[in-house]
Amino acid sequence: MNSRILLLLGVAVSGFAGEIVNRNAGMELGEIGRGVPGYILEVNHAAIDAVRANPAKMFVLRTAAGGNPGQCLMIPGYKGMAGYQMELADLFLSRDGEVEISFDAKIGPDENGVMHKPAPFIIDFRLFPDTDRDSYYPMLKRFQFRPTTEWKRFSRRFKVKAYSYAYNIWVLPAGEPKEDTLNALYLDNFRLEYVDGKSSEPEEYSVIPDRVDPLYAPGDRVRFSIRARLNGTAPADAVLLVRRDYNGSETARIPVRLVPGADGTFTGKAELPLKEFGSFSTALQIKGKTLRGLDSSFQVLHPVVSHPFGSFGWGIGVNDEGVCPFGRTGSRGAEFYNLKFGSFEREYRLMKNAGAGMFRVWGKWRQIEPEEGKFRPEIMGLQMDMLKKYGFEPLFCLVGNFVVHGGQKTVDRYRSGNVRMSSLPMYLYQYYYQSSTKHMGSVLPPMEVYRRYLDVVWQNWGKQVRCWEMSNEPGVFGMPAKNYIDYLKYTNAYLKERNPGSLLIGNGVTGDFGMNVVKWCDQLNAADPGYVDHLDGIAFHPYACGLDYINGVRGLYGACVKNIQGTLAKPRPMWNTECYYLPTARKRQLPNAREYSRYTSNELLRHFLDGFYHGVKASPSLAVDSFFVRADRIVDQRSMTELAAALNALSFLLKDMDRLEPVDLGSLVRAGIFTDKSGTKALGFLYDLRPTGSGWTPGKSGAQVLDLYGNKVQAGPLPLQFEPYFITGTPQDVKRMLTGSTFKVDEPAELFGRRCGDSLFVEARNRTGVPGIVDSKIGDLPVRFSFELDPEYSTVELHGVKENPKNVRMVPQTPSYTLPASAKLTRGTPVSLSVEDGKLKLVLEVADPRLKAADGANLWTGSAVEVFLDPAPFRNLSLNEVKPYQFVFAALPSSTGVRAVCTRNPKTAAIRSVARDAKGYRMEIMIPLSELPESPVYGIDIEIVRAGEKRKESLGGDPGNSYRRRLHYHLIRMPVGVLPPNGDFARVSYGDPANWVYPVRSGVTVKCAPEFGRTGNGLLIEVKKAQPEEGVIAGQTIRVKPGEYTRGSFQVLARFENVRTRKNGRGRNGVIFAVGYARGRTTLSIDKLKADLTGDSGWALYQFDFKIPAYTGRLTPEIGLGPETTGRLIVDSATLTLYGGK
Repeated sequence: MNSRILLLLGVAVSGFAGEIVNRNAGMELGEIGRGVPGYILEVNHAAIDAVRANPAKMFVLRTAAGGNPGQCLMIPGYKGMAGYQMELADLFLSRDGEVEISFDAKIGPDENGVMHKPAPFIIDFRLFPDTDRDSYYPMLKRFQFRPTTEWKRFSRRFKVKAYSYAYNIWVLPAGEPKEDTLNALYLDNFRLEYVDGKSSEPEEYSVIPDRVDPLYAPGDRVRFSIRARLNGTAPADAVLLVRRDYNGSETARIPVRLVPGADGTFTGKAELPLKEFGSFSTALQIKGKTLRGLDSSFQVLHPVVSHPFGSFGWGIGVNDEGVCPFGRTGSRGAEFYNLKFGSFEREYRLMKNAGAGMFRVWGKWRQIEPEEGKFRPEIMGLQMDMLKKYGFEPLFCLVGNFVVHGGQKTVDRYRSGNVRMSSLPMYLYQYYYQSSTKHMGSVLPPMEVYRRYLDVVWQNWGKQVRCWEMSNEPGVFGMPAKNYIDYLKYTNAYLKERNPGSLLIGNGVTGDFGMNVVKWCDQLNAADPGYVDHLDGIAFHPYACGLDYINGVRGLYGACVKNIQGTLAKPRPMWNTECYYLPTARKRQLPNAREYSRYTSNELLRHFLDGFYHGVKASPSLAVDSFFVRADRIVDQRSMTELAAALNALSFLLKDMDRLEPVDLGSLVRAGIFTDKSGTKALGFLYDLRPTGSGWTPGKSGAQVLDLYGNKVQAGPLPLQFEPYFITGTPQDVKRMLTGSTFKVDEPAELFGRRCGDSLFVEARNRTGVPGIVDSKIGDLPVRFSFELDPEYSTVELHGVKENPKNVRMVPQTPSYTLPASAKLTRGTPVSLSVEDGKLKLVLEVADPRLKAADGANLWTGSAVEVFLDPAPFRNLSLNEVKPYQFVFAALPSSTGVRAVCTRNPKTAAIRSVARDAKGYRMEIMIPLSELPESPVYGIDIEIVRAGEKRKESLGGDPGNSYRRRLHYHLIRMPVGVLPPNGDFARVSYGDPANWVYPVRSGVTVKCAPEFGRTGNGLLIEVKKAQPEEGVIAGQTIRVKPGEYTRGSFQVLARFENVRTRKNGRGRNGVIFAVGYARGRTTLSIDKLKADLTGDSGWALYQFDFKIPAYTGRLTPEIGLGPETTGRLIVDSATLTLYGGK
């Protein structure tokens, strides 16, 4: 009986103790000869000649027989494969501890039976950073192992911490390649496990479709093989669930009989007739429980459409940065291809099936001329051959990058021999230009040198390429605008002389790296506004604005296009030539570049449709990588994601479409109609730009409604969300259906309220499920709630609101006090409350002549005072339940001498002193505020326990229940004062608001008066003469202890009139609400809305969250009008709320 069967029977096997984190550790979930579920191979050193000889050859992992025991993973020794990186699926560790990586390994002959000299391999164990927390890998460890021809076990232990992002394990050959072919490597029993965990093999499974490329058409049948590792030895009845990828809804439930084999692996079969377009995944259930598993996606696609030049379908596509692994190797980078999808050819074949029409390729200079004068067009020639074979329209990005990321420091590294990442041949760095900014620079070769490169490109691909791009993102790292325009003019003349029909796209402005998209355009205009005369289109990269809805902000894509177009001396078509990252609408992406390129069908479709809506001509913008699954979704070879089905459907539906007419259904619903040249055929689309969506009832017509993948839908009331619906029919019928539509909208936030003195605290619960800014109302007051740092809840404070808003569910009002204060309990016991030396101080005069000592630490069994504190009295107002900070103070020391306890802190430093008299005792209590989460307002109840009395005396009137209920607690506001000081503008001297500082300039009025407030005094900032540099900002400095607070919330109740800007500042102009801190500033318009706040607005409450750097000792709330801005801003109040680390 082998070790795996022993494990199934519950017998511990030496060397395998612990909780296994990774999947398919024993390699039994794959089928012999096919891929390895849960593992992926990226070949980054594939010899160019070997690949060119057979571009369809697959360089992939295989599940093999002959494991230790059973099956194993094999990395074959493919001819020409000199280096690779094998990855396990992402590993999320939920607790701190010590883990062990262990595995069995051996080597064998290459695919031709040749045994090479044994060489070492590396295990790379790294933790990818959550960039909100860390800028570099929080953990990066390696160790070598040297396998032989016999199985040998290797292991290493590491200390780890729970973390928000994924750990990864990579296996790769050590060092630079010494041979172009390696021995085969075999791995088995590959485990990452906690060393202190229980010994068990997890139940898990894989579902493997019958096709290596799981792409199907309606009418096909998909046949699944199921392999599972289960507890027990008897056959098991299971259910295979088939779900739609885009929303998780079920489309089928298939009974499966799983039968155990001799090695303990259960197997079963299932099949499904396919009727619906889309992308689907599986899950396996036994007795209603979904097991841990490895499921890939499969797609059901429309036929591929060939679109005519210049049409909408022609211009949708993808982007692949280059075929050589310059980022993975040194001087030999131009000797190898990088293969990420199995074979060289497979990427292009599958992307064509997915509907891509245009393919942006990077003509990196080093790929074409690896060394000075030694041109090798055959390297890139294979990629160009694939584009021709599969009918793509190439967009050829000339040179790649002139700019050098990192400036002189990077150039010095290249010159020292470390040329990793360089996409230019080394000799070009003699023409390096250092920008005035230290980390920026560019290579500016003489025109005759550039001409040599251009000649080779034209001679090889001039007849194939119609669309050219003048370099990638020239403005991002300091290329002088004049030099860029020189290359642009030269290239345009060169191309037009040889083919007048050539299209040259340029400018290359980007929002990547936090760039201001207008700034580079301004630099080009300053050098020569006529540069557009040498362009047929404007290339732009709308990072952070590639959709018209992102995290609560609408209109971003349109504003980006408009801002760029506003800088052009003459109109030119817009081409979106790169946008790898799209923020997801429903699920917060973890802050890491690997996650930003993971998005769903609705984001892809809105990206292209938003672009077309704003006049974008073509968008070969998305990264090919985004269309392929990662290791956690691999069951055979690397298959495609739901994006393939979405792009395929869009391409199919756009067939023959020639024009687009926007349809105005309001600012919150995006709609338009494509029509063909004949005017007889139309394609409509619409989607909602609100996270909660709406209920859509289509207008009556003969048109047909389709879902996002092109499946027919009954035209009854439909949920309209971010996923588009399409409409087909005649232009008249499509328009009637759209313009006759009605929409029913749900509230995006559920509101709860609680009063504290003259303030109304309103808690908003985010019903959209989407982090970011959510528009709602409190009564008739518009509010922009911020759910950025806390995606579930947001709280605002309103002053002077006398009536409870009808749409706010109020909790019962209880007494509130600003400390110091006095109160009385239900039987008249007086209590004074104050803050002294960082401690909450309570003094009670208790009438109780019969004192009793408690037993042990159970102080409530004797005479005692209990204090209950709720540090979040405005959070979760729908819940009365609470686990409070409960302190119990004994009137007499207990039988074991205990005087004070805290149920949530056994080491509490809270103390009490007692003075007795004939009537009872006087107790003074001191509770360190450092033991509580920081809050400006606490809920509090006090109960007095008297010996022999069942009913306690209390402050809140619900005696005996304060340990579990809290809405009867009274409220105490701490004496630190409301921030910022004079945020309600109550303190005024001759119209000048106390505490606030602002510039005094000609054409500027700043004053306070009741006529400007909504509920009291208000602040007017009026600018009649625009200020070119800083604008007019009122602010004040608040000192804070570095590290004391981690985040904050700034809210402003304001209105504005006739706010205009002389030019669009992408948030830098218009109304400004901001908080500054050491070395930084967070601004509502710049950082959240990505647009200027201008025009007219009635009273509205604006809120945004911000992070507080640990090093800052000051915060500066700011309100005002930015540069280049005129108009009137009227502010009723500003409130700053700070939160500590607890």
